[in-house]
Amino acid sequence: MSDIISQMGGLAEAFLSKHAAKLSKSFKTRFIETLILYLVMQKTNFTQLAAFGSHNEKTYRSHFEKSGVDTVAFNLEMAKGYFEGSIGIKALAIDPSYISKTGRHTPGLGYFWSGCAGQAKWGLEILGLGIIDTFRHECLMLGGFQTPNGSMVSSDAIDKQGEPTKYIVGSEAVTDMEHVKSVTGSTVKRPYHKSEVKAKIEKENQEDEEQRFTFIDWYLHILANLNPAVYDYTKRVVADAFFAKKNFVDGLTNLGLKIICRFRDDAAMYYIYKGPKTGKPGAPKKYDGKVDVKNLNMKVFHRIDYDFDGGKCYAGVVYSKSLGQKVKVVVWISKDGSKHKIFFSNDLTLAGVDIVKIYRCRFLVEFEFRNAKGFASLEKCQARSTNKLRTHFNMSFTSLNCLKVAARESGIPYSISNLKTFVHGQYLMNRFICVSGISADSNLITKLNNEVFSLTTMQMEAAA
Repeated sequence: MSDIISQMGGLAEAFLSKHAAKLSKSFKTRFIETLILYLVMQKTNFTQLAAFGSHNEKTYRSHFEKSGVDTVAFNLEMAKGYFEGSIGIKALAIDPSYISKTGRHTPGLGYFWSGCAGQAKWGLEILGLGIIDTFRHECLMLGGFQTPNGSMVSSDAIDKQGEPTKYIVGSEAVTDMEHVKSVTGSTVKRPYHKSEVKAKIEKENQEDEEQRFTFIDWYLHILANLNPAVYDYTKRVVADAFFAKKNFVDGLTNLGLKIICRFRDDAAMYYIYKGPKTGKPGAPKKYDGKVDVKNLNMKVFHRIDYDFDGGKCYAGVVYSKSLGQKVKVVVWISKDGSKHKIFFSNDLTLAGVDIVKIYRCRFLVEFEFRNAKGFASLEKCQARSTNKLRTHFNMSFTSLNCLKVAARESGIPYSISNLKTFVHGQYLMNRFICVSGISADSNLITKLNNEVFSLTTMQMEAAA
């Protein structure tokens, strides 16, 4: 049994040497060490990192604040290698996820929707991005991006406008100190701090700001500023029914991307008129009746060879009223005809079978969230800085990616739970060897690795 920790370190080292040559050797060492520690510890904070790692708490705090590794590019490289040779369709899966947080000083705290609770809850939210493969039926996460609360969004919107630092005179916000003097008749002792100005502006214009800048706008902002290499790999985006909105679909179109998504069950769709021109005055006829999913026009729809859950699937091109454009839809109808689901894509060239396959792989992102929360401390960070939180979220996903890739290379077909236990035991064994001053005997280390793996396997089988 090969050393899986060494495998993970080798993956990280190969990427850093190729794409992050400007980073110092010490920084690279800390980055690799931190990746492994995320799988060793049960709770990730800077105190625990210092206890299990080889650096002090202050060093890890600084590392998280100034992390210069493009984890999206890192994870994309792993995904390319992991899915190499697969005949499946690749797509970028996106999904917001609620992160429980009860503290008062964490940036970005607010009320966000929790799918598990079925209601908005106090905490954080991150937008998870992952690459899915329809043949392998697997997903590797690219990263997580924190969703700002209302005040943070408003502040970001102000920043985008490129406005200079403002000073407050009564209720008036001005930029020129000479104007301040002319208004007050005297020298201003101290200009307000920029953060105070933003808070005041946001308070006065909260309703207007919330109307101008929505969560959809933020998600599109993330996608627009994503590493361009992602879109060289795939130009398809798959998302759940929440994203079946005109502004989001139009935003993706402007980015040169195509969406695979699902409509509401009562979505308004119309058949496209293909008959002769009437010759009557006025606009030409565009539609030929509303689509009734319980009574499909089989001249437009056709049965596709992909049935699931006992139901049948029918594909056709129709006009979506909500999106204001033609879409290719796949209607799934249950065996007894009592239920239906409507999948769609604005890529009219995409086969109906592929639309369903891609969408049904979307839920793999949720599995990765589950693994990150349960085994890589996604919800257990105590950082109070936006940069540190960003580093934490991405280290959590990246560590699991490294583990998954290293496990395949090592020939270990076990679950994340098994692998985490194995890495924990192997890491402690390596620490014992290091502290005891035992010489690095490869045969002995291999024997010990095999013993740790055997004990781990026996423990998991007994628990099952």
